Amino acid sequence: MENGVGMTQTSRRCFVICDDLLRLGIIVSLIFFIIEKTNRLLRFHAMQDYYSARLDHVGIAFKILSMLVDIAWDTVGFMAFWGLL
Repeated sequence: MENGVGMTQTSRRCFVICDDLLRLGIIVSLIFFIIEKTNRLLRFHAMQDYYSARLDHVGIAFKILSMLVDIAWDTVGFMAFWGLL
C-alpha cells in the first residue's frame, strides 16, 4: 500500500481512466504500463485495455469497410438493373 492507495484501487482507476478515454486509451494504457514497475495487477489491466482499444479500432475499421462494400454492391446492382452495365 503506497500513499494510502491500495493496489486494487489503483488498477481500477487505470481501467476507468483508460476506458473513459477510448480515443486515447492506447496511449494512456501504455503510459500506465511503462510507469508502473511493481503493481502487476495495474500492468495487467493496462495491457488488457491496450488490446481492448486496439480491437475496438479494428472493429470500427471493419464496419467502415463493410459500409463501403455495401455501397459499391448496391451501386453495381442498381446499374445492372437499369442496364447501364
